[in-house]
Amino acid sequence: MSRPDGLSAATCVAVYDEPDHKAEIANDFVYAYRVRIVPGAHTLWHRHTEDTVYFALAAARAQEELPAQDAVVTEIPCNVAVSRPHKADPLVHRVTNRGAAEFHMVGAEALARPPGAGAGDAPPPGWTLALETPRFLVWRGATGCAAWAPARPGLVVAVAACALADGRPLVPAGLLWAAADDALTLPAGFDGFFAAWR
Repeated sequence: MSRPDGLSAATCVAVYDEPDHKAEIANDFVYAYRVRIVPGAHTLWHRHTEDTVYFALAAARAQEELPAQDAVVTEIPCNVAVSRPHKADPLVHRVTNRGAAEFHMVGAEALARPPGAGAGDAPPPGWTLALETPRFLVWRGATGCAAWAPARPGLVVAVAACALADGRPLVPAGLLWAAADDALTLPAGFDGFFAAWR
């Protein structure tokens, strides 16, 4: 058997070895990575095997190739969250940026359920439920949303720069894993997402 090189679907690499998928956060519960692809470029053929939530941080036009199927081009709007159940349905694909601007997305794998997963209440006024799956609850904050101290562990994805209540800064497109005992408070007007693991 030949070594995986990502040059074909038969020799695909794991998502962790795909050069355009850069690790940002890795612990027992999450593996979060950033994907940036310049116009006209493509990833290697790679494999996803864990349930994943994705955050589009720029509008994009992406072509997805799957083994033995025709390629599909999708228009991806900015600041949306989507999920794919890769644990039950592993995915091998290659992605090409067919747009005029950089493809910029964050993916976060749910590796395990952290303590406190599924507990807690809904956010305060101004937050909207952006995505609900068996593995993820994703809320979107925006101008006018109230401050919120989530009771659940999860991933913070900042769309715009901000400072958390404890003074920690978040840059645009910044990521932060909030453990159950983190005492995280997202500020009023937080522009971004909070993804809770279930």
